[in-house]
Amino acid sequence: MLQAFSALLVAVVAAVLMAVIACFGLIFVFWRGAPYLPTFQTEIDRLFKSIKLPKRALVVDLGSGDGRLLKTAAENGFAAVGYEINPVLWLLSSWRLRKLKNVKVRFRSLWKADLAEADMVFIFGITRIMSKLEVKLDCELKSGATLVCNTFELKKAKQTRHLGTLHLYKF
Repeated sequence: MLQAFSALLVAVVAAVLMAVIACFGLIFVFWRGAPYLPTFQTEIDRLFKSIKLPKRALVVDLGSGDGRLLKTAAENGFAAVGYEINPVLWLLSSWRLRKLKNVKVRFRSLWKADLAEADMVFIFGITRIMSKLEVKLDCELKSGATLVCNTFELKKAKQTRHLGTLHLYKF
């Protein structure tokens, strides 16, 4: 009886701990960036069919969520790096993409992302971070790099294309 109670207690404590970690992750992410809202796979597919990238392009996803954009980039022959600060989403995408050699998922804020070698950067940002993000992009993106913003637009940069909810910019 005592053994069954101990096992139940451990299970309850573990569940509560996981709930606290998940809630903290969601609150932290919302405070530092955008909430998790996945981009529709149809939009990702349309993007990769219509965009021209170099053969050995590097695709960077700022706030990579469940990793669906990274997976599609890898399936199209590109190297991909995702940055995710939500620990639950980082674990999920790391697990889902573990067998893809040309994909990395980093548990790191988008503000610490290295964009110097990126040929394409993707982000679902929110209005309050876009001005600060535009400064980072202006400083770090190489000439000719493409930025894809889902839903939210940049204020100063000139948009080159529009695909559904995706806004494309050339730097």
